[in-house]
Amino acid sequence: MQTCFNLPASASRQAQLQCLPTDSGALMAKLPFDFLAPAHPMTVQVYLDLFFGNRYQDLSTFVVSQLGHVKYPAYRLDQASRFFQSRDDLIHFQTLSSLREQFDTLERDPGNVEELQSLAHAISALPVGHPLSRRADKLRNLIARQLERWGQPALAYSLYQQTRLPPARERTARILFNDRAWLDCYHLCLEMQREPRDESESFFAERQLPRCLRKLRFTA
Repeated sequence: MQTCFNLPASASRQAQLQCLPTDSGALMAKLPFDFLAPAHPMTVQVYLDLFFGNRYQDLSTFVVSQLGHVKYPAYRLDQASRFFQSRDDLIHFQTLSSLREQFDTLERDPGNVEELQSLAHAISALPVGHPLSRRADKLRNLIARQLERWGQPALAYSLYQQTRLPPARERTARILFNDRAWLDCYHLCLEMQREPRDESESFFAERQLPRCLRKLRFTA
């Protein structure tokens, strides 16, 4: 318990949690003040999801805003501007948030390829063209990149094919190049050069095309 209080302010949340005793009730009983907690935390989380539309802000946001430390722009709260237009929208958001939290855990467990594949399959079950599709694509890219790091380029390639969000095409081109599929890589880079989805694709294609041409000339 003494170690906990000696932790620097910059200590990670994980380090703070690990130093706490497993019996939180015993800790609370020894401290000279009362703890207050929501009686229905899951309901509170739903309210936070509805208000913020993300999982990185919480009730502390209101505190720093009232103290003037952070100023947020004004935005409309009418029905047409709502992020969630239906109960299904909220459910899809909660599903994606849960999958992202699972990914963050698996990321620290090297080699758990089957679990990552299960996460990717769960993402694919979400409706195509949904307003949250961009968030789903971002998670697909994260999973695919992790599979690359774990030496699974074929699995990563199949995931990159399911998303239009950069840097999916850049990563696909790298996989093709490393797999000696230089002609396929060349054509993909040409496509990125002609119709880039963001600025980074243009820069990447400009750098990668000469490399592909050198390989193709060498093997011709």
